[in-house]
Amino acid sequence: MSEITWYQHARLRAIETISFWQGKINTRDIMEIFGVSRVIAQGDIHRYMEQAAGNLIYQRSEKAYFVTNFFKNMITSGGIDEWVALDPTLSEYVEKPQFSIKPEITRPLIQAINKGTGITIKYRSMEHPDGSERVLFPYILVYTGFRWHVRAWCTVRNEFRDFNLSRISQVIPSDRLAPSESLSSNDVFWNKKVEILLKANPEMSEAERSLIESEFNMLNKKLKITSRAALIMYTLQAYQVDPNHKDEMYKQRLVLANYDEVAKYLW
Repeated sequence: MSEITWYQHARLRAIETISFWQGKINTRDIMEIFGVSRVIAQGDIHRYMEQAAGNLIYQRSEKAYFVTNFFKNMITSGGIDEWVALDPTLSEYVEKPQFSIKPEITRPLIQAINKGTGITIKYRSMEHPDGSERVLFPYILVYTGFRWHVRAWCTVRNEFRDFNLSRISQVIPSDRLAPSESLSSNDVFWNKKVEILLKANPEMSEAERSLIESEFNMLNKKLKITSRAALIMYTLQAYQVDPNHKDEMYKQRLVLANYDEVAKYLW
């Protein structure tokens, strides 16, 4: 098969997503979503049928292509997020806090990462709410699902640290090249992968634990997550696990099952 464009691939993904969730697809579905002609839409469906042989069959009486009993997702994961992305009218989202990420702050950060140079920032923290000056050598941005951070070598602490982008009030670019100690290959916590084991809270009843184990699709009553050591706390926060408040464990659905193994990476 000849190489396809990004737009064609997007349409093929849509064909598989619509077929999977609706059980069928017709050319109008693709025409309406992508604004293409019937000829192009039909050609895309035929291309998909060649690529994923056996997934669809045309029923002339319905003028539509229906999934077969042998259907398998070939270019999509089958996740509901793929379907919602095509039809946002099917869902509603709870409002989350919006943290201001200003382009005039983020752009020089990204440029410094790309050039391998340093920056001077004014950073506000609970320790220094009015802000303090830091010289950083950033190398990657991190999104925790809640906030954006930049991972960087901090010349004040002489170590790799995370900095909340919404707490950076000023960025001054520099042409100073990153010293050897600031290279990402030296960030031990970033490069180390750690296994996190979560389990249903033992304070719950057996029926309640069974519910949680099913909800999180646990294997052998454990949920195994592999995380960078530097991101473990963010991962635990995402799962609403507070490992440092054992006296309040009964309030949590999930608890950390291998605390001793990951304790050194917590803050």
